[in-house]
Amino acid sequence: MVNNDDNLFTELEIDTLQEIMNIAFGQASADLAEVINVFIVLSVPEVKLKKAVSLVDFIQNEIGGMENFKIIEQSYWGKTKGIALLAFPHEAELELIAIFKEDTGMGAGCETSDELDNEMLIEIGNILTGACVSKMAELLKDVVTFLPPRVMTIEQLTQTFVENRFEREARVILLKTIFKIEDRELSGHLFLVNSLDSIHILKDALRAFWKNYE
Repeated sequence: MVNNDDNLFTELEIDTLQEIMNIAFGQASADLAEVINVFIVLSVPEVKLKKAVSLVDFIQNEIGGMENFKIIEQSYWGKTKGIALLAFPHEAELELIAIFKEDTGMGAGCETSDELDNEMLIEIGNILTGACVSKMAELLKDVVTFLPPRVMTIEQLTQTFVENRFEREARVILLKTIFKIEDRELSGHLFLVNSLDSIHILKDALRAFWKNYE
């Protein structure tokens, strides 16, 4: 699905982006499954073109009830640059932390604390977003560098996200998917926000990707 009012992407480009994201998230899910005993499945990714100033409202509307969400933010750059936002509802956050503790031994015997919980969420986010973005970059013949991830509340996202990252009227490319934890009634959201000035680089990379299948 795509919001493509400006016709900046063709249908073939949209389909290719979605397929690349499916492959990339499949790798990310497999990487996480090697660390903790969960497997994550992906919904069909959506590609949207948005104004930066509307991003936070859009994310809030997509997720709903964000007062109980933790958000792991990680910036990356290569030929293109962007930001990954991984959003967990409180219930999924608590269960993932419990699984992570059990399967890795991290925090075993320690009293729970926000700092320790955040460290575990960051590690989970690092595996998921790192593997996903790296695989997408690999498929597009790019190499990316990451800043360390950080945990944010919805208040921090609202106050700092747009102002510190984009001009308010700038357009961005938003890749969005919902992921579910297999065999559990838990889900989360992944948003990849890329600056629009990278669109020509992205289009060239997509054309090169198609050539591999001609």
